[in-house]
Amino acid sequence: PSGGQSWITSYFYQQANEVGVFLTFTRGEFANLAYKDLLSQRDAIDEELGIQIDWKSDGEKHKLVFKKQFPNVRARENRADVKEFFSDTVNRFVNVFRPRLQRLVENE
Repeated sequence: PSGGQSWITSYFYQQANEVGVFLTFTRGEFANLAYKDLLSQRDAIDEELGIQIDWKSDGEKHKLVFKKQFPNVRARENRADVKEFFSDTVNRFVNVFRPRLQRLVENE
């Protein structure tokens, strides 16, 4: 939802030859509520996503992550696979999390 309280980030971590996508939130009441609500739907979310994400929380900062290793994230021969990873994963995250977060905002 708009308002900058949650967002999806795509990243390259060249040193680890890793690429990933994560959903995170600004710290605070909305983040805690959203993470708790999403966590209560974890089985349905995992099934809809069709990928195994990591659910991470230290009690204040919450993050849902999917990452993948490549032999070399910058190599030309991996470029198409990396692009496909980002395209597919970001699309999954948007389709699964946006409506849930939007409903949460509307019911606040």
